Amino acid sequence: MSTSILYHAFGLKGIRHTSTHFRSDAVIFRAEMTSDLIRCPRCGCRHASFKGRKSRWFFMSPIGRKKCYLVFDFHRLKCEDCAHLWWPSLPFMTGKHRYVRSFALTVLDLLRFGTIRSVAHYLGVGWDMVKEIHKAKLRLLYRRISLHKVRYIGIDEFSIKKGHKYMTVVTDLRTGRILHAVEGKSKEDILPFLQKLARKARKLEGIAMDMSSAYFYAVLEALPKLDIVFDRYHIMALVNQAIEELRREQQRELDDLGKKTDHPANEYPVSVMCWNDKAKELAADYHYSNFPFDRIALAPQELEGCSGEGEICPRRRMNLSHSISIT
Repeated sequence: MSTSILYHAFGLKGIRHTSTHFRSDAVIFRAEMTSDLIRCPRCGCRHASFKGRKSRWFFMSPIGRKKCYLVFDFHRLKCEDCAHLWWPSLPFMTGKHRYVRSFALTVLDLLRFGTIRSVAHYLGVGWDMVKEIHKAKLRLLYRRISLHKVRYIGIDEFSIKKGHKYMTVVTDLRTGRILHAVEGKSKEDILPFLQKLARKARKLEGIAMDMSSAYFYAVLEALPKLDIVFDRYHIMALVNQAIEELRREQQRELDDLGKKTDHPANEYPVSVMCWNDKAKELAADYHYSNFPFDRIALAPQELEGCSGEGEICPRRRMNLSHSISIT
């Protein structure tokens, strides 16, 4: 009966249950290997004799609030035909790892709802084991990524060591899938993948990114005909920074000339009605003092008029590099 439970509940094949031990917080199953899966890796013979023995502990999926372990008795085998010696590897084993395959599947299911640390705490294992299982799954999923249907991609970086070390990630903007990730954020780090995109992604139309000079010139070199889309946040941040610098510079010039103005830089210009020569003179002086401020105040609205919200502004229609330096 217990052999059936190990097979149907935990997916363990090629073993025979021998005993079960119960602790306050765990259930320990002890089993040994059977002759069903014995096959010489050299000659394929199914007849072998035992030449040594050892026991290994494996983590299994918990039952309720009880942790489960498998204590498995191994036998080193010797082929009767070719005298080859080997330690067997059974289907539920994953290399030299200390967990069965069903345990890895349980970890991956729990990672859909929790963090690596919380899953490790719940299962009573180290966080490094959970992370190792997760990384193995990601390597399997992203071993081969099809690029021929990709149309729009995004490039961004994030910090992995408190701002001193970065990683660049390239994503498919239509599906949200990660296409590529590499440590660093320089032109040399992302250029090889962009060159690969130029060869395989024939339907690629646009790329969204921040105003990083490394990304910008890497795209110009590898994909010179591709439309580049800068996100609104970074564009407006640079525009506001430039406006503030121009406002301060203009105010300093006016202060040097002994002229004062109360016109804020974020408001529209005020119309002045001219009824006589004195009023015309005051209006002319007002216009001379505040004309740069008026142009500065209108700059954000004019820029937004060039690119409405949600509109893609390709480089050939709106080349921002002439008016805003790529940082």
